[in-house]
Amino acid sequence: MRVLHVVHNYPPEFRGGVERYVERLCADLPALGWDPVVLAGSEEYAEAPQVTEEQSHGVRVLRLRSGPGLRNPVDAFDAGTSRVYEEVLTAVAPDLVHVHHWWNLSDDLVRRAVARDIPTVLTLHDFFSTCSLFFRMPDGVTPCDQPQDAAACAPCVAQTHPIEPLVVQEGMGHRAQSYRDECKAAGAVLTPSRSHAENVRRFLGGDVDVRVVPLGSAPCDPVEPEGQAFPDAPLRVLHFGNLGRVKGTDLLVEAARRVDPTGERILLTLAGDNVDGLDLEGPGVRLSGSYDQPGLRRLAASSDLAAFPSLARETYGLAVDEALRLGLPVVVSDRGALAERVGDRGVVIPGGDVGAMERVLRELLEEPRRLAVLRDAPLPALEDAADHAKAVAAVYDSVRSLGRPTVDVHGPLLQRLESVARLVAQLPAASLRATDDVMTDASTTIHRTVEPDDTGQLVSVIIRTHNRKEMLREALESVAAQTWPHREAVVCNDGGEDVRDVVDPFKGRLEITYLTPGGVGRCVAANHALENARGTWVSWLDDDDRYLPEHLETLVSAATAGGHRVVYSDSWRVMVTAAGDGGWSEVSRDQPHPQRPFERRNLVGGMPFHLVSLMQHRETVDAVGGFDPALEVLEDMDLVYRLAQAYDLERVPETTAEYRIRDDESNAVTSMKREFIETRSELLRRYGHVAVPSLVEAMRDGEDAIAGLHARISELEAMVKRLTESHPS
Repeated sequence: MRVLHVVHNYPPEFRGGVERYVERLCADLPALGWDPVVLAGSEEYAEAPQVTEEQSHGVRVLRLRSGPGLRNPVDAFDAGTSRVYEEVLTAVAPDLVHVHHWWNLSDDLVRRAVARDIPTVLTLHDFFSTCSLFFRMPDGVTPCDQPQDAAACAPCVAQTHPIEPLVVQEGMGHRAQSYRDECKAAGAVLTPSRSHAENVRRFLGGDVDVRVVPLGSAPCDPVEPEGQAFPDAPLRVLHFGNLGRVKGTDLLVEAARRVDPTGERILLTLAGDNVDGLDLEGPGVRLSGSYDQPGLRRLAASSDLAAFPSLARETYGLAVDEALRLGLPVVVSDRGALAERVGDRGVVIPGGDVGAMERVLRELLEEPRRLAVLRDAPLPALEDAADHAKAVAAVYDSVRSLGRPTVDVHGPLLQRLESVARLVAQLPAASLRATDDVMTDASTTIHRTVEPDDTGQLVSVIIRTHNRKEMLREALESVAAQTWPHREAVVCNDGGEDVRDVVDPFKGRLEITYLTPGGVGRCVAANHALENARGTWVSWLDDDDRYLPEHLETLVSAATAGGHRVVYSDSWRVMVTAAGDGGWSEVSRDQPHPQRPFERRNLVGGMPFHLVSLMQHRETVDAVGGFDPALEVLEDMDLVYRLAQAYDLERVPETTAEYRIRDDESNAVTSMKREFIETRSELLRRYGHVAVPSLVEAMRDGEDAIAGLHARISELEAMVKRLTESHPS
């Protein structure tokens, strides 16, 4: 039996909580008689909606990239994606479809499968069905209980997405009903916890039938305590996962500081990535960074207690299971599902209440026996991941025996067509900023500190590096092998291990400048390299990317012949995985960027090329500056927006470079998804005047086509009416 899992993303591009869950489920289902295939969305765009095929741990993965355009969380319907989804359903011919998310895809996934008489299961992993911002936390810390409509949601959407109020009003009219219809069409709607099921019924409507199937977690043996334990030593508190406001990390730190300002009685260990850039350092706080499973066991062995004072309505929270299985008592907030599973081994506090967290810590210090009672309490019943897979397979079997409801996939399309017609007529084009209103930022200004080359031929290849020696060696080798002889490499080490032993052997073949400013960040490192670059032309190469031998010659020749100041080529995207010899093995390669001439309106959908493909004249650096140090991600997109304000960007239709995506979560695009979403929205607000005018022009060109569709609909309605009148039943 074949099951098609439909999810908004999947490894190796991104490995979040839902993606990890689907990956684990795909590993467990074959033993239960189900052959899994994954249809995954992507944060990247293509020239037109398209599907590429990958393999991930033996599972067939179809990656669907939507066409250019702003993904609208208010109205997630995408006609092109829906069409390709239909083609996938035909090609895969699944016995059952399991939809896990609509984002990056379209909002009619369940109904289109059911319309083909395919049994379909839906899992609501988060609040996206009732909230355009996914989490029902408009300020990032306070849960929202408002209904899903334009009045309540428009202010929140406006804070994070550059969407016109008119679009929000139109979209909200479709959104709530669309997801209710999706739930009603599914043979079963699953949630991972009782609390999430209750919230789904509350926000979607009590008539939505929801079934609780706990996610489960991998069994493991409790750790043997190490080191001197409390009360003979400080109380050792462990907090792990993503470190951020929504997880209550700063609340926990504040509570510990109030109880023990000197850090002598409480040792707080924080393990994970600081996703919000919080100030967490101080007495009694140990930051251990990222961790793997063996590392987590070591941390738990030297801890007395785990704390998860999350501010969110957690829909499950696997970290709590992990802590309990490792033998630690826990403190959790009462928001969401965390309190459901702690039993007598846990203390539950009100979400967002730093005073309550403070009281728990103070009471444990004053009454050590309380901690011993918690640790000695029986382990609460926790679902195993394997048992969860069996429960899901049982749901599949039950849904296959049910009949499918009648669904309408065409009516909503006509409603949206009418909405588009209204919006095109009302778009406030007059309020758009003029395209010659160039936005600059003084913090990106570059002052060259070296004597410039006077031949007009030298290309400065800017290379940022951080703890990737072998990949840096390959990057430098690709520069040394260029057919264009006039090139230099400016290598800036952004606080990683010293790489002189990699750089020095190339000095006989390549002019190299090696800079070591310390850990200054990606943008400052690039700007520092620009300050020390002598070339008339600037080209970009991160340490994990490579040029093909004719890259520089191809771009310089095209720029010189055409009188262009900014040129770019096509590039390969290469998916790689760690090899046994410490290197990287290629898994697959493709070319996801649009292979067509540059158009400013395509910037709305994202970068139309990779930075490794870009070459720019030095005068463009003087005009628009370097990278914006305020950005952690998408600094390349910000630069391209500024270039597009002042210059025409010329595509050279040859593939001359490759960039690599690693599956170890060290790629920024896979490890910083939230930052990418927030920064993309900020850039669209900042530079909407660059792309939107051409987008509006294209939409106006389509007004006649929209009017023609309306005329055709009227003709069809009249024809049906005549047939009905001439052939009464």
